[in-house]
Amino acid sequence: MKCDILKNNTINDKDFLKLMTVHHKAAVDMSKLISKTSKNDIILDFSRKIIFNQSKEIYLMNTLLTDTELLINNNKTINKPLNNIFENHYPYVFKNLKCDESHFNFNSHKNHNMNDYEYVNHMISHHNTALLLSKLIIESTKNSQLLILAQTINMDQSKEIFELYFLKKSLKNHWMNKFVPFKDFKN
Repeated sequence: MKCDILKNNTINDKDFLKLMTVHHKAAVDMSKLISKTSKNDIILDFSRKIIFNQSKEIYLMNTLLTDTELLINNNKTINKPLNNIFENHYPYVFKNLKCDESHFNFNSHKNHNMNDYEYVNHMISHHNTALLLSKLIIESTKNSQLLILAQTINMDQSKEIFELYFLKKSLKNHWMNKFVPFKDFKN
């Protein structure tokens, strides 16, 4: 599904904050669900990081949303996304990712019991949507705090897509399902 939300290739500060808050909330909720069912330590660690980091960003975005008019920086600067080593050096990881409207609505996944593979696969696509949205606001905002937040989202979620890509490959090959660390270790 294509994102009508991103069709204009522009976004204003308030719309970005509202959309990204909902988007992060969906990721937090999905991560809470998988943390109840997964037995995989890597998935559990990843989902806890999502819950922690994106909950902090939701708080920050809600604060910025209430103070948006007060924080505008009127400097006439041209913003561009930071050089992203993950996207530049590993384009095959990012090349076929698409935006999906459901990434802005948790209710479409609310009653879905995802397994580890489905969670990882979905989070790759979900993070890509955040990348697309953050790149739009980076190029248009005059708010320095929002610019820093969007650059952080861009870099963090690119790194996580890279990690998730290889986690997806390992789950597909089932080596993690068979791997038992310290199986010969006795107390």
